[in-house]
Amino acid sequence: MKALRSIALGSCLLFAAAAAHAQGITLRANIPFNFAVGDQALPAGEYVVQPAGAGWATLIIRSCSDTSKAASAITYASGGGNPTHKTQLVFHRVGQKYFLSQIQVEGDSLGRQLTKSRAEAELASNQDVNNAVVLAEAVTR
Repeated sequence: MKALRSIALGSCLLFAAAAAHAQGITLRANIPFNFAVGDQALPAGEYVVQPAGAGWATLIIRSCSDTSKAASAITYASGGGNPTHKTQLVFHRVGQKYFLSQIQVEGDSLGRQLTKSRAEAELASNQDVNNAVVLAEAVTR
């Protein structure tokens, strides 16, 4: 019974440490095109992306030049292969519109995937266009 408690306590501490590490990460990216996070449209520019709480389950993305330009999104873990070699934001392009799709942090094997917004799904269903992936490199601070 003591061994089971020790394993459970160790697991909790490991998850807490990972969450604390992720919470301290802030990404900065220059996004050269207008884009959407969920159903929120944002203009091109420099943005800060950071977790809203423990881990990256919810993220906040806000403009560096105009803090009223901000959005939040719920994410889920994706990937699980080898650690990524660079920090980047991944966008889907549907027609002429860009949608934030995923965040990858250098050294992490799991990325954070955003759910497809209603607007993105609707636009994709009305067009005979494959989602093109567009990458914007980010800097970890």
